[in-house]
Amino acid sequence: YNQPKLPADATWKPGGVTFPNGQRVGGEPFNIFIDCNKTIYVALWHANTIKVWQEGSKTTKTEITKNLHHPNSVFATRNGDIYVGDSKHR
Repeated sequence: YNQPKLPADATWKPGGVTFPNGQRVGGEPFNIFIDCNKTIYVALWHANTIKVWQEGSKTTKTEITKNLHHPNSVFATRNGDIYVGDSKHR
């Protein structure tokens, strides 16, 4: 779905941010999805939460918690719909 298109002469960005780490995420990520706008979605199984970061941000834009039970996968469409799979197979 969202495969990066890297140029042949791609270089490492020296001022880039290492993402994520356990402190920034708030636990161990179970699944990570990056959409075409470079928004990052992280499923936190134990926290019953999906955290969302916009490109270049060190703080979460949104936390999705409503009716989640151990989310194990997350997917976002181009029009902004977010699909989450959880342990209750919803």
